[in-house]
Amino acid sequence: MSRISPRAKLLLRWSLRLIGLGLFAWIISRVDVESMGERLSTADPWLALWAVLVTVFVLAVKAWRWKLLLKSLGIEVEYREVLRLYALGWYGGAISPGQLGEFFRIIPLIRRGHPAQDAFLSSLLDRLLDLAMLVLLGLVALYVLLGVPLYWPLGIVLAALASAIAMVVWMRTRGAPLFLERWATRALSRLGEDNAERFRAHLANLIKRPWSVLTVPALLSVLAAAIIALRAVLMGWSLGIDVAWYYLFLAGAGASLMAIVPISIQGIGTRDAAMILLLGAVGVEPEAALSFSLFFLALMLMHGLIGWLTWTFTTDKKAPASPTNG
Repeated sequence: MSRISPRAKLLLRWSLRLIGLGLFAWIISRVDVESMGERLSTADPWLALWAVLVTVFVLAVKAWRWKLLLKSLGIEVEYREVLRLYALGWYGGAISPGQLGEFFRIIPLIRRGHPAQDAFLSSLLDRLLDLAMLVLLGLVALYVLLGVPLYWPLGIVLAALASAIAMVVWMRTRGAPLFLERWATRALSRLGEDNAERFRAHLANLIKRPWSVLTVPALLSVLAAAIIALRAVLMGWSLGIDVAWYYLFLAGAGASLMAIVPISIQGIGTRDAAMILLLGAVGVEPEAALSFSLFFLALMLMHGLIGWLTWTFTTDKKAPASPTNG
C-alpha cells in the first residue's frame, strides 16, 4: 500500500482547517454585521482593559504550575526564567495550528543541557491538565446551558478513567509493560538520546505516587480557571451581555473546547458557532455572542503578544547556568 506523501498530508491538514473559515463566513452572512460592529464599538474600554490585565495573572499561575512539574522531573529552573519560557510557549501557541507551538518553550531548556524527554514530559503534563479542566467545564456547559443529559459523555469519561485506573494498578503490580519500554526507546532514539531508562523511571514515579506529583499543579489549574472565569465575565460585561456570570464563563469554556478541534485556524468558526449555540440557549442574540467570541480570539492573539514582549524584553544576555537535574 502506497504511503501518503508529506505534501499530500500538508494539503489535507490545511484543507481541514478551511472548514472553520468556511463556517465563520457562513455565520457572518447570517448575522447583522452592522449591529455587531455597533456593539463592539460601544464596549466598555475599562472593563475590556481589566480583562487583558487579568491575563497576566493567568500567565503567572500557569508558569508556577509548570515550574512544579519541572521540579518533579528533576529540572530546577528559577521562577523568573520559567515565566519567560511559558510566555514563549504562549507566543508559539498563538502562531501555530492547535496551539502546538506551546512546546516551543522546551527548546531553550534542551539547549541548556536538560534532558529532552523530561522537558517534553513536563510540558505534556501541563497541557493535559489544561485539557482535563477544559473537558470538565465543557461537559458542565452542555448540561447547564443546553440541558444535554450528562450520562453519555460522562459515561465515556468514566470508562476512560476506569481503564486508566486499571492500567495503573496493573503496572504497579506487574511493572511497566514491554510495549511502553519499546515505545520509549524508539521515541528517545529519535531525539538522539539513549535515556529510555530515565524515561521509565519518571513513568514509574508518576504511577507510584500520582497524587503527590499532580495534586498541587491540579489545584493551580483550578485557580487559573477561576481567573479565566473572571476574565470572561469582564469581557461579557464590557459588551453589555446581561446574563448570569457563570453563563458567560461556561459558554467561554465550551466554546474554547470546540476551538481545539483541528478543523479551523485558532478556533475561528468553531468557537464562534459554539458560542452562538451556548449563549443563544439563554437568550443572547447571535450578534452579541459572536462579539463575545471575537473577544476570545483577540485575547488569544494577546497571549501571543504578551509572550513575545515578555520573551523579547526580558531575555538574559548572559550565558545560561549549567542545568541542575535530579
